[in-house]
Amino acid sequence: HKGYRLLKNRETLVPDRTTPHADHSWEDGKTIATTAAAAFIQEVELPDCELPRNNTLKDVVAFDAANFYQLAEELQLDLYEPPMTQCDIWIEDAKLNQLRAQGIKYARIKLKSD
Repeated sequence: HKGYRLLKNRETLVPDRTTPHADHSWEDGKTIATTAAAAFIQEVELPDCELPRNNTLKDVVAFDAANFYQLAEELQLDLYEPPMTQCDIWIEDAKLNQLRAQGIKYARIKLKSD
């Protein structure tokens, strides 16, 4: 006999992880300009799930624009690629600590559901 825990999913994983990248716009169709990122993030609501509101939806690390070229070199960003393929590494806390020790400024922001 199988128990209730084995028969029903206990959690649902919604993978949403983005590698480091720079967002760009084309000023006149020829000149590329790095821009600040803008996004609309909406909470995923599951019909049979009783989770408390005000969940953290995304953990964002935003870097100071003054460190752009240093970051592009340190993270080996290929700025001529689309954002999702500019970098193939994840940034973990150890790397963030190393970047901060090198004088790179950043803010860690938790985006909430409300």
